[in-house]
Amino acid sequence: MVVEEMRRVLCYLDWRSHYWRSLVSKREVSHATVREGIAAYAEKQACIAQMMAHRFSKEWLSTHGAHNITTDWPILYTSHKESIADSAMLDTVMIE
Repeated sequence: MVVEEMRRVLCYLDWRSHYWRSLVSKREVSHATVREGIAAYAEKQACIAQMMAHRFSKEWLSTHGAHNITTDWPILYTSHKESIADSAMLDTVMIE
Protein backbone atom coordinates (compact mmCIF):
# COMPACT_ATOMS: atom_id res chain seq x y z
CA MET A 1 0.00 0.00 0.00
CA VAL A 2 2.75 2.45 0.89
CA VAL A 3 4.53 1.81 -2.41
CA GLU A 4 1.33 2.70 -4.26
CA GLU A 5 0.99 5.92 -2.28
CA MET A 6 4.57 6.82 -3.16
CA ARG A 7 3.80 6.24 -6.85
CA ARG A 8 0.76 8.48 -6.57
CA VAL A 9 2.80 11.25 -4.97
CA LEU A 10 5.28 11.10 -7.85
CA CYS A 11 2.52 11.10 -10.46
CA TYR A 12 0.79 14.00 -8.74
CA LEU A 13 3.97 16.08 -8.62
CA ASP A 14 4.62 15.28 -12.29
CA TRP A 15 1.07 16.37 -13.15
CA ARG A 16 1.48 19.51 -11.04
CA SER A 17 4.64 20.44 -12.91
CA HIS A 18 2.87 20.16 -16.27
CA TYR A 19 -0.14 22.03 -14.89
CA TRP A 20 1.94 25.05 -13.89
CA ARG A 21 3.57 25.17 -17.30
CA SER A 22 0.18 24.96 -19.02
CA LEU A 23 -1.14 27.97 -17.13
CA VAL A 24 1.24 30.35 -18.91
CA SER A 25 -0.50 29.98 -22.26
CA LYS A 26 -3.97 30.33 -20.73
CA ARG A 27 -3.44 33.82 -19.36
CA GLU A 28 -3.58 36.70 -21.83
CA VAL A 29 -1.65 39.70 -20.56
CA SER A 30 -0.72 42.64 -22.76
CA HIS A 31 2.12 44.01 -20.64
CA ALA A 32 5.35 42.14 -21.46
CA THR A 33 6.87 42.51 -17.99
CA VAL A 34 3.79 41.05 -16.30
CA ARG A 35 3.67 38.22 -18.84
CA GLU A 36 7.34 37.41 -18.19
CA GLY A 37 6.73 37.50 -14.44
CA ILE A 38 3.81 35.10 -14.72
CA ALA A 39 5.87 32.77 -16.89
CA ALA A 40 8.80 32.90 -14.45
CA TYR A 41 6.57 32.18 -11.45
CA ALA A 42 4.90 29.26 -13.23
CA GLU A 43 8.28 27.83 -14.23
CA LYS A 44 9.55 28.17 -10.67
CA GLN A 45 6.52 26.28 -9.33
CA ALA A 46 6.90 23.62 -12.03
CA CYS A 47 10.57 23.15 -11.16
CA ILE A 48 9.79 22.84 -7.46
CA ALA A 49 7.26 20.06 -8.13
CA GLN A 50 9.62 18.25 -10.50
CA MET A 51 12.62 18.45 -8.21
CA MET A 52 10.56 17.33 -5.22
CA ALA A 53 9.47 14.25 -7.19
CA HIS A 54 13.06 13.47 -8.14
CA ARG A 55 14.31 13.93 -4.59
CA PHE A 56 11.53 11.77 -3.11
CA SER A 57 12.00 8.99 -5.63
CA LYS A 58 15.76 9.00 -5.13
CA GLU A 59 15.33 8.49 -1.38
CA TRP A 60 12.50 6.01 -1.71
CA LEU A 61 14.21 3.88 -4.36
CA SER A 62 17.30 3.39 -2.22
CA THR A 63 15.10 2.15 0.63
CA HIS A 64 13.14 -0.10 -1.73
CA GLY A 65 16.32 -1.52 -3.21
CA ALA A 66 17.68 -2.36 0.24
CA HIS A 67 14.54 -4.41 0.94
CA ASN A 68 14.11 -5.91 -2.56
CA ILE A 69 10.82 -4.08 -3.15
CA THR A 70 9.94 -3.51 -6.80
CA THR A 71 8.25 -0.35 -8.01
CA ASP A 72 5.99 0.49 -10.91
CA TRP A 73 6.90 4.16 -11.15
CA PRO A 74 7.27 6.33 -14.25
CA ILE A 75 10.71 5.74 -15.80
CA LEU A 76 11.50 9.42 -15.29
CA TYR A 77 11.71 8.74 -11.56
CA THR A 78 13.61 5.46 -11.58
CA SER A 79 16.86 6.69 -13.10
CA HIS A 80 18.61 9.48 -11.29
CA LYS A 81 20.93 11.78 -13.12
CA GLU A 82 20.05 14.73 -10.92
CA SER A 83 23.08 16.91 -10.49
CA ILE A 84 24.30 18.57 -7.34
CA ALA A 85 23.36 21.89 -8.95
CA ASP A 86 19.72 20.76 -9.29
CA SER A 87 19.64 19.75 -5.67
CA ALA A 88 21.14 23.06 -4.59
CA MET A 89 18.68 24.89 -6.83
CA LEU A 90 15.76 23.19 -5.07
CA ASP A 91 17.12 24.32 -1.72
CA THR A 92 17.40 27.89 -3.06
CA VAL A 93 13.95 27.89 -4.65
CA MET A 94 12.32 26.51 -1.50
CA ILE A 95 13.87 29.27 0.61
CA GLU A 96 12.75 32.15 -1.64
